[in-house]
Amino acid sequence: MEKFLSRDARNFRPSAIRAFAKLMNDPNVISFAGGVPSPETFPAERIAEIASRVVRENRAVSLQYGPTRGIARLAEIL
Repeated sequence: MEKFLSRDARNFRPSAIRAFAKLMNDPNVISFAGGVPSPETFPAERIAEIASRVVRENRAVSLQYGPTRGIARLAEIL
């Protein structure tokens, strides 16, 4: 079977990040990796208000794909 695989496929190794990802949902593990903040810290109501306003006021843009590099104006601000 291996003779049918490319060199890249034969050299494939599992992702270390993916291995750690399994631990992120374990309540006994406090992970400082992976960018998974506690959901309790999310300002969900405020985000819902903003998202609702954006869709109502800018649906022609907000529900479309944007440029791959992101919105130039936002990048300049950031």
